[in-house]
Amino acid sequence: MGASAWGEAFAANDDLPNDTTYNETCASVGLAFWAKRMLALEPKGTYGDVLENAIYNGSLCGMDLKGERFLYVNPLEINGPNACQRHDHRHVTPKRQKWFNCACCPPNLARLIVGIGDYFVTETKAGVYVNLYGASETTVTLGGQAVQLTQETLYPWQGAIQITVNTETPVTGKLAFRLPAWSQENFRLLVNGVAASYQNEAGFLALTRTWNDGDVVALTFDMTPRKVFANSRITEDLGKVAITRGPLVYAAEEKDNGPHLGTLWVTAGEIVATENGELLPHAVYLTVPGKQLRSLDQATYTTQAPTLEETSITLLPYFMWGNRGEGELRVWLNQLFC
Repeated sequence: MGASAWGEAFAANDDLPNDTTYNETCASVGLAFWAKRMLALEPKGTYGDVLENAIYNGSLCGMDLKGERFLYVNPLEINGPNACQRHDHRHVTPKRQKWFNCACCPPNLARLIVGIGDYFVTETKAGVYVNLYGASETTVTLGGQAVQLTQETLYPWQGAIQITVNTETPVTGKLAFRLPAWSQENFRLLVNGVAASYQNEAGFLALTRTWNDGDVVALTFDMTPRKVFANSRITEDLGKVAITRGPLVYAAEEKDNGPHLGTLWVTAGEIVATENGELLPHAVYLTVPGKQLRSLDQATYTTQAPTLEETSITLLPYFMWGNRGEGELRVWLNQLFC
């Protein structure tokens, strides 16, 4: 959110640099605040998608996994040890800091995280809308009485979500569950183990029925990794691809792939998801087939063409980058189309 360091602002249309981008943590936190308020005005799945994206990919990356170091600026690309020493990179830091002279981002992150329970559900006169998924217990008012919704899930690592309705007496009303934009074509919805009839209301799967204590809603979303391409107007990303899985954007780090990430090219083939508890329990890393460009001549310039060697590229969720020491980083990777 906000490509320009000058004025902490949006840049010109389609000016979206990866290495000098600003992407202030506070801006993404603010976007989450805004999306929450838009959901309160009008429950629309689009707002929920923005909310989820801003939390996972734009906000959490601003803090390390121990909650001790922070980023004011969130780069999408760090190229080598000299990248952040250039004058036009002076606002970019290659690692999270303990604190800042103007420390707006750490407390903004703190109030987002400690208040995250307020973002899961929107209550309206028409019914209750579930915006976010994650292991939790939420008490809502449905049909004029208190109802507890208990979520059991390993989301965002897995796409299976089980929501149990706890109510003292049967209650009639509408429960609606956000259908993420990334799983529009492949999902499953069961109530008590049986396929349920629903209405798609602006990106929410709405169920209006009499709910009994112990009713279970089971949702399964498609977690197949996806390749995302930028519009050709965005010159910084021409010939490049980003990889996502579920709600998470992924990135390549030097720690897994060695230096010179700019020499890596994503090729066609299966993207493999693997559980890796190195940094977080149940975290999922991706392995992408690729090739690496290698120069045969060590001269700065040469007439000898480089070669492409088979390799694999390891990706971890972007919000987890920078927790294993300094190194190169890339979200947008070269894509070999032929």
